[in-house]
Order: sequence, then structure tokens, then C-alpha cells
Amino acid sequence: LQEEQLARIRAASRRDEERRELGAELEIEDESLLDSLLDLGVTAGTAAAFEALPLVEVAWADGDVDSQERWRVLTLAIAFGLELGRSAHAQLELWLTRRPEQEVFDAWYKFATGGLAGPAAASRARRVLEDAVEVAKAAGGVLGFWTVSSSERSAIDRIARALVSPSPHPDLN
Repeated sequence: LQEEQLARIRAASRRDEERRELGAELEIEDESLLDSLLDLGVTAGTAAAFEALPLVEVAWADGDVDSQERWRVLTLAIAFGLELGRSAHAQLELWLTRRPEQEVFDAWYKFATGGLAGPAAASRARRVLEDAVEVAKAAGGVLGFWTVSSSERSAIDRIARALVSPSPHPDLN
């Protein structure tokens, strides 16, 4: 019985530490959101991939991720702080290969609507929207026309609503 109690205490302590680390990485304090993220496998080590999740959603908007979209997501995520060869990079590669479950996207929306705060929130939101448009444009189009599909526009609109951006979209054409 004591062994079981010790094991439970250790597990709770590990979970508390993981929650603190993830909260620090994502700059959020909402414990229920942090628990939800941990339950989905998001950790401090994969937080950078989680923050790039809107880009993944736009890349998947048309049903698959082409090589240009994949390259653009990875390039933008690296510019935003994702490090190659780390667990966040591996997670992002996985999400670009196999579409994440809807619960993962839902968790990002909860994060965006309630978690993004602080003095840098507006600039972070703007950056996410600009990067999402870059991913949408990456697939090309026909002779420079229709570079952003309607499904990509819908994904960008959902992201913008979640971020409650005070400014209009970046140029979609």
C-alpha cells in the first residue's frame, strides 16, 4: 500500500512539474487547459510545435499537405523558434505527415481564445495570421491566381476569430 501511495505521489509531482514547465513555455496559467494539453501529449518540449498548429491546420485545409506547404510550415516554425532535431520538430513533422486529431486543434483554439495574453499577445496573433497566409499561398495556384483556396480562407478565418485580431487579415491575394 505504501508503494502505491508513493507511486501516486511521485506521479502527481511529475505532473505538477510538467504543468509548470508547459505553462512557462506557453505563458499560460490555466491549469485545466494545461492538463488538457498534457493529456493530448503536448509538453514543454513540444510547445513550439503546438504554437505552430494553426499553420498545420491551414496546410491540411485542402485535404493533404504538399511539399511546398510542408516546407513553408517548417521554415516559419524555425523562424519562430522551433529547433531542428528537437522533440517539437519531430512533433511538427508528424503533424505534417498525419493530420492531428480534431481535439488537438480544439485545444489550440482554447489556448488562443483564453491563453494568449500579455503585452506580446497582439504581435503574436498578427504573426500567426501572417504565417497562416504564407502557408496558404505556398501551394501556388494557377498562373498566380487563386493562390489561397476557399478551404484555406475558411481555416484562416477560424484562426483569426480565435485570436480576436483587432486588425484586418493580412493580404490574402
